[in-house]
Amino acid sequence: MNWQRQTRYGKRNASELAMQRYKRIVGKSMYSRDFENQKQESMIGASILNKMTSLGMPISHRTA
Repeated sequence: MNWQRQTRYGKRNASELAMQRYKRIVGKSMYSRDFENQKQESMIGASILNKMTSLGMPISHRTA
């Protein structure tokens, strides 16, 4: 589809999917009030999401 290539729909869709996944697992809002604590909370949430993603990835081996 030409309009999808022109508007880079695939990249936008992938980023929106990542945010949806993050919010579903971590939560829709921050619990910390202080900005430094919010940054730490985001880093912890991202590392949890990355760990869960890596656990679901298949391990492939090259044959021949």
